[in-house]
Amino acid sequence: MQDASGSGRRLVLVRHGESAWNALGIVQGQASAPGLTDRGRRQASTLARQLQGRPVAALFSSDLTRARQTAEIIAEGVGTVAVLDDRVRERDFGVFEGGPSTELTAAVTGVDGDRVVDADARPAGGESVRDLYDRVAWFVDSVDGGTDGDVVVVCHGGAIRVATAYLEGITADAMGWPAVDNMQVATFEMASRGEQRERVDVRPVAHRQGGHR
Repeated sequence: MQDASGSGRRLVLVRHGESAWNALGIVQGQASAPGLTDRGRRQASTLARQLQGRPVAALFSSDLTRARQTAEIIAEGVGTVAVLDDRVRERDFGVFEGGPSTELTAAVTGVDGDRVVDADARPAGGESVRDLYDRVAWFVDSVDGGTDGDVVVVCHGGAIRVATAYLEGITADAMGWPAVDNMQVATFEMASRGEQRERVDVRPVAHRQGGHR
């Protein structure tokens, strides 16, 4: 891992702070309505302070409210502007969005516990794990390479899981599905295009059950 001098380029994936629907156990998916709780705003402020000593070269965010609000707090703290990108949205859960997370089963999601069992399972009106994997991989490739510094991406649990698998060379069919807490950070050293990328750090800033939300 490079130091704060700016030597090297890192991809810093951040899950958004706690949202109102996180606290209630409601499936969010691509619903834009749920915003951050007071706790979620405090979590984002904590990370913003931690990033002040880093060479932040760019800040991207999902355009969904909970991610955008998190990114706005970080942007203010590090003195930059968040660029919204819908490729790092959460997985679309279709008809299940707005309902209790207990309704999501392996048959619906293709995920059983901490592993993917069917990357092509798709909730009615929603996306499969493979759909999510492909669009997030497209985003990752678009920010690979470039000037030194940290590329911070505020996104969602599902997006972080598939980005991590892609960066580690794991296919959608073979990937795991670990818990990702609110404000958990996964950091990768980005190599020159065509070379291997290296995961250098995974650091939870504040804990919250990951789940499918």
